[in-house]
Amino acid sequence: MSEYNFNVIFKEIEENTPETGFNLCSIDNFEPAGEQLALIGHFDTREEAKKEQAKYDKNRTAIYHK
Repeated sequence: MSEYNFNVIFKEIEENTPETGFNLCSIDNFEPAGEQLALIGHFDTREEAKKEQAKYDKNRTAIYHK
């Protein structure tokens, strides 16, 4: 993976990181860099996000927050 792809991936993560609260995103490693994350939902607390995450394959989701 080139440095360019890392920058694209970091930008996608930044775009999916909310100013407040928590975003639960699915991760699709078969998509190209920059198109791998899809928002499942936005939550006020980490506990709410983790509760929703439990409904999905934990290895294919991520919770982002600042």
